Amino acid sequence: MTGSVGDSFIEITRTSGEDGKEYVSLPLQLMVQAAVDCEDTPAPLRRTLTALPWQRRAATTLERAVYSPDRIPEAAAALLALDARVALADGAQVPIIEFFARTSASQSPPASLLLPVDRADCCWGSARVARMSADQPIVAAVAVVKSEGTIVGSARLALIGVCRETVRLSQSVDLLVGKELNAEQIEAAAAAVAQEVSPVSDYLGSAEYRREMAAVLTRRALEQIREGENRL
Repeated sequence: MTGSVGDSFIEITRTSGEDGKEYVSLPLQLMVQAAVDCEDTPAPLRRTLTALPWQRRAATTLERAVYSPDRIPEAAAALLALDARVALADGAQVPIIEFFARTSASQSPPASLLLPVDRADCCWGSARVARMSADQPIVAAVAVVKSEGTIVGSARLALIGVCRETVRLSQSVDLLVGKELNAEQIEAAAAAVAQEVSPVSDYLGSAEYRREMAAVLTRRALEQIREGENRL
């Protein structure tokens, strides 16, 4: 299908992933602002992209953002939390986490961003701390939880500023799966995240500060989800 964004048209297609799931495909030649305007862009990604100044959104392509997570780290975190994939020019597909970690310069270039279509029973939350509201975050968290009734079916949490990599997908929230998302479980997940991360001190914050913020922001993001504030 074709979608209108501003005065131009873009091709928005549905495709099956190699994992058997259905995805919306956004061409990477799109400007970030066009992705913000596209109704098929999931809310967590739209929110993080909107944090950029309008001038940058209008001048930066999705390709640049995907190639270099440090350009828009919160968007990279949203893509990890959403379990997005990247379609390469040679037809292959790779999970976004593998694309960010690529080590081969010979890998085929990316062609489009694949965003999951099935967002039923999914909620998301995000939290950040920065020197100024317009600055890139010192530490940030983006979480997506899919529920099965009152029980957590799956949980993904991406963190910024708590390891040597620009963005890290946490394993600690796996302990939420199969349980009710209540205050006790949120506190346990936040504590596990604090133990999991390996922050490095710099002029913006000590390792101890970043570790503490990882727990605090994980808690805030998960509390938003528990309250049902943001549905996908």
